[in-house]
Amino acid sequence: ATAWQRENRRLWSGAAELLRAMTAAATASNPSTKPIHARLAHLWGVDGEWADLLRQSLVLAADHELNASAFAARVTAATLSDMHSAVTSAVGTLKGPLHGGANEAVMRMLAEIGDLSRVDEDIRARLTRKEKIMGFGHRVYKTEDPRATHLRAMSRELAESSGDTRWYDMSRRIARIVNE
Repeated sequence: ATAWQRENRRLWSGAAELLRAMTAAATASNPSTKPIHARLAHLWGVDGEWADLLRQSLVLAADHELNASAFAARVTAATLSDMHSAVTSAVGTLKGPLHGGANEAVMRMLAEIGDLSRVDEDIRARLTRKEKIMGFGHRVYKTEDPRATHLRAMSRELAESSGDTRWYDMSRRIARIVNE
């Protein structure tokens, strides 16, 4: 039966099974009934505070109104396709560099810059070349993505607790330059 013909409790059960299967596939592990953040934290070798911050970041990523991936899933579901196809559409869209893939682009950029002392010169050169500075600014939110305040605080907390604030310090400096 298509999704719209199924009972809500069956839909939730099917969605939970699908998320567990996707987490297992993405991490090359067996499906588990543990919460996704707990599974990822365990597989990545972190726990406690780090696991909770991972949970919070997953919630913030999901709670983003009608973003591109949610829209893609809804369009696919509206064709009366199955839930697996809708989720596949959403994940494919999430990978795009103007959506969830922007996170990867930011990390690549930070790694290319390498050090706080090189941020100003590098970012100003990118801006002069009219390059997009991924992760700093948003097409929809003209002031600031409302999730950014929470993600920034979480990033600072993780950086300080790890004793390595390099990526956080670099990202804050980039934000100041981009917002000048």
